[in-house]
Amino acid sequence: MDRRQGERWSVASDCPHNADCPLFERFELSSVLRIWQIYYCKKNYTDCIRYQMNCRGEAVPPTMLPNGEDMEGEGGR
Repeated sequence: MDRRQGERWSVASDCPHNADCPLFERFELSSVLRIWQIYYCKKNYTDCIRYQMNCRGEAVPPTMLPNGEDMEGEGGR
């Protein structure tokens, strides 16, 4: 990802991986988790660690949140 030092950017569209992301549907079902979906899946998907790993061809842990934290440790059961 090409970012200039000290400059943040994001896109104002849905993540292209929403249809295949196992967390997207799970976020829909939980009002507590929906904030993740609004911030990352709907607006700032280029900031999502899951998206970045997927783009690099890396395996994405199924319970990893968009910020790289483990969902089970965040009360997302």
